[in-house]
Amino acid sequence: MNHSALFRVLTLIALPALLQPASAGLVSLDSVHGASTVTLDTTSRLRWLDPGVTESLSYNEIVALLSTDFRYKGYRFAKMSELEELFRNASILDINNPGYGALFGTTANVPGAKFLQSHLGVTYSYQYSANGFLFETAGYLDDPFASTINGFVSAHIGNVVIRTDVATPSGRFDFASAYSTWGSVPTGSTLQGVGGWLVQQNVVAEPPFHCDDCIVTCPACHHLPQNRRS
Repeated sequence: MNHSALFRVLTLIALPALLQPASAGLVSLDSVHGASTVTLDTTSRLRWLDPGVTESLSYNEIVALLSTDFRYKGYRFAKMSELEELFRNASILDINNPGYGALFGTTANVPGAKFLQSHLGVTYSYQYSANGFLFETAGYLDDPFASTINGFVSAHIGNVVIRTDVATPSGRFDFASAYSTWGSVPTGSTLQGVGGWLVQQNVVAEPPFHCDDCIVTCPACHHLPQNRRS
């Protein structure tokens, strides 16, 4: 094989890795909720349940699941700061930035948003033009609060939204926005396309204890180790 052909082969092999965000420490895991329904952030060590698992449930209904359903044992609502850290670890850097049109976010967010949604899924989508699509991943997060806007105890909503083929004076572009506090609704309300940003601390299993590793008498053992050195 000549050098030119070899270069083309190596380029095709390396290209997928080059297109992946540099800070790609997210790993998809199976859970009791199904295949690839949990994403481990290897930086924060938090396990994120896909918001789609609880999509269309109210904040209060999710709270009830957290306390009564074994499938949600150990989970809690994520804090805003934790969601922002997840965005950054997925290489979404323009956080809470309205961007173009005071709504669409930035073009720089698009690769990271696509990467994040490839792990966490999409909770809502629709087509608004021939080539224009909206893909949203949204969920409740943080503690409830007394809203001065609607007068009810409410829950924050955070989301990631990708909009494709958006018309601008300079041409048509894809945009993505990422908000840790996009809006809020009363905790008893249900919204299509909104689930919960639920996290669980990743627990590293302790290695099993082996008495043969002892060097002195062990209270948990009934004998001295066979290989103890005198």
